[in-house]
Amino acid sequence: MLSLSLVFALPKYIMGLKYLTSEQIKQNHKLISKHLIKPSSTISKELEEGYFSGHIKERYGRDAIIVELGCASGVFLKSLVNAGFSKLNGIDIDDYLQFSALRGALRILDLNKDALPFPDKSIDVVCAFQIFEHLENPFFIEREVARVLRPGGLFLLSMPNGHTIWDKLRFFASGNLNNYHIKNNHITFLTRDVFTKTFLENFSLEKTIYDHGWTPWIRPRRITSWLNRHLPPWRLWSLNKCHFLIRK
Repeated sequence: MLSLSLVFALPKYIMGLKYLTSEQIKQNHKLISKHLIKPSSTISKELEEGYFSGHIKERYGRDAIIVELGCASGVFLKSLVNAGFSKLNGIDIDDYLQFSALRGALRILDLNKDALPFPDKSIDVVCAFQIFEHLENPFFIEREVARVLRPGGLFLLSMPNGHTIWDKLRFFASGNLNNYHIKNNHITFLTRDVFTKTFLENFSLEKTIYDHGWTPWIRPRRITSWLNRHLPPWRLWSLNKCHFLIRK
């Protein structure tokens, strides 16, 4: 008889880097670069399907002015270039770009404290993929995004989904969440009410999409692997989510 057991061990692929301050990040360029090679599941959706570039093109056209916060290796910006966009800006705390042709679009900023270098109501789209969970002051940069976006502008915001059934069980058992633990650098988690009274003050939530289903370790592990390949996206078990926010 096949027996299953639920074990709340943390898979290696969600451990990541330990928590680092802004100054420590700047002092560890090689270490950070190494961890930015593999794109997030959200950006993989763009690389595999052209999902976000297609949505932006349909809504705003190829002349859209786009900013990516935490552009990392530049794979998302490169996908936008390939899709025909040219008015691009990438922002990060250091230069991690793999594509030299994008360096003219890069601005070096600390998103915890530096204002975005754009006039009010001048940007069509701001993207922040798996960035906000790392920030010490996410509300500051949310207000900056609201300032620079035009009314009707799009804010693509992806982050870990801390509202899964697995997170609820883990929090009940230990007071922690699966994606926020001592072995990674995730420090910001927003409850639904905190998200509503801060982010939705300046934005309306158009929709939220989720990545593939995810389970914690279930023994035997082949069952976990099968489930992670076949579970459809759903708010109660997907590891990450992406909000489509419209500037009011």
